[in-house]
Amino acid sequence: APSLTLPVGASPAGRRVLAVALGPAHTGHDLALLVTGAPGIPPVVFCGDVVEESGEPQAGPDAHPAGWPGAIDRLLRLGGGEARYVPGHGAVVDAPFLRAQRAALVERFDPTGAG
Repeated sequence: APSLTLPVGASPAGRRVLAVALGPAHTGHDLALLVTGAPGIPPVVFCGDVVEESGEPQAGPDAHPAGWPGAIDRLLRLGGGEARYVPGHGAVVDAPFLRAQRAALVERFDPTGAG
């Protein structure tokens, strides 16, 4: 059970928390949470399993590979270049990591590079 629940759009300590649907990617219903930045504090994006730092992203039978690169694009637009991104597995990462993971997913699922 969660130890803390907040209404959607809550503002703890003056920072807004927003839930954002990413569309089908790792699963059919991927979500992200954005905690907006403050002066001197970058935004934080909780990515779920759309981003995995501890190893190669895992894709089960409910994955939507064609949508995964676009979901990472949405994460990057959401947080921007200065954000800290919290993956579903592994350590906190930055925007260059997301761009590299996106490129790896395109290569893995669409070797033609069309995605």
